[in-house]
Amino acid sequence: MTTAGSFDAPIEIFGGLVTDMSPADLPHGVSPDCQDVVFSNGGVATRPGLQALFGPLAGNPAVNYIKTYETLNATLRTMALDSNGVLYKETTPGTLSSVATGLAANAYANSTTLFGREYLALSDGKTGNDLPRQFDDTNFDRVSQGGPGAGPTAVDENVVVAISASPNGATQPAAVTIAASPNGATENGFLVTITTTAAHGVAAGQSVTIAGVGVAGYNGTFPVVSAPTTTQFTYIAGASGLAASGGGTAASATATIQTTAAHGFVAGQLVTTSGIGVAGYNGTFPIAAVPDSTHFTFTAATGGLAASGGGTAAAAGSVSPGVHQVCVIFQTRQGYLTRPSPATPISLAGFSASPERAAPAFSTQRVAHRSSAPIWSSATTPPPPSSWISPTPFFSPAPTSTISSN
Repeated sequence: MTTAGSFDAPIEIFGGLVTDMSPADLPHGVSPDCQDVVFSNGGVATRPGLQALFGPLAGNPAVNYIKTYETLNATLRTMALDSNGVLYKETTPGTLSSVATGLAANAYANSTTLFGREYLALSDGKTGNDLPRQFDDTNFDRVSQGGPGAGPTAVDENVVVAISASPNGATQPAAVTIAASPNGATENGFLVTITTTAAHGVAAGQSVTIAGVGVAGYNGTFPVVSAPTTTQFTYIAGASGLAASGGGTAASATATIQTTAAHGFVAGQLVTTSGIGVAGYNGTFPIAAVPDSTHFTFTAATGGLAASGGGTAAAAGSVSPGVHQVCVIFQTRQGYLTRPSPATPISLAGFSASPERAAPAFSTQRVAHRSSAPIWSSATTPPPPSSWISPTPFFSPAPTSTISSN
């Protein structure tokens, strides 16, 4: 090794973390990350500690990594990795608690804090021997966008369930009376305030049908903007300058369907109702809520429908008939989408999908795709298997999903 072109560096710079010079400007042989070390003749070693802060770890292993991690709220956490593959964090001064076990034995780590997380690289000192990880002070996840190792199990099925007979099968809340003019219906700009004589029962985001108000511009079906009191709610009218008025009724457009058996539907899914005695309940609607296994609600085109029943409810088809390629993608807690799984071919007559039932610990959402077009998603995560933080393939068992057709 030649020393031509080099020059002496002061030992006080060479022996510690260099923060007063750009790494690109450092003299040859000086490290920008040479911290907490001591130099002897021909060697370098981790410097001795100044005082003991922690007691012996279980099994008396060697500590191969220690670093301070700063959380988003500026809390300082001492992180430590022992030779048994156990990662610790300092919960309170002088107390270490286990974050994860099962990391590669005798691994070394290097890490950096970014975006409120600690990113760790693990190696045997020469090459990587475990997956890189990230820690946000709660979740210890792998840093990977590798996708599921196998495609979903897709089942073509037709979900049709009978609706209970009238008068319980299809219902809407009873209409309430609007106060008399001039206080029952008023307008400020385009914002209408309706005052009822009894509790209206509607909430922001629901739709309501106004009928019989003296000034016709107040009548129609509108989404509720707010419900400041139990007897007042607001909506946006189609015209401004309406005179104060009143009288008439306000009826929620929310329809509740009761089925004779468990329907298996989920909120957000499209459902087609047909054969109900009152035609206003029939059609294809997104499900607003699922109170229990035999009830679901949706917003009908109008409120004030009479109680009815009979007919059927079926999962609405969402793609064209034919052979489709179906795959599954995981969305991580950090919001990243993984690589799609291998595609699974399935022949369908037009289908929708209910949630699949397998996901890794770091997943908050799973998205099924037909070709490149998303079909459905679910945000329910089952209990995480412990193997998700071990150095095993990203996802070896095939995830399962249920595909429905009509």
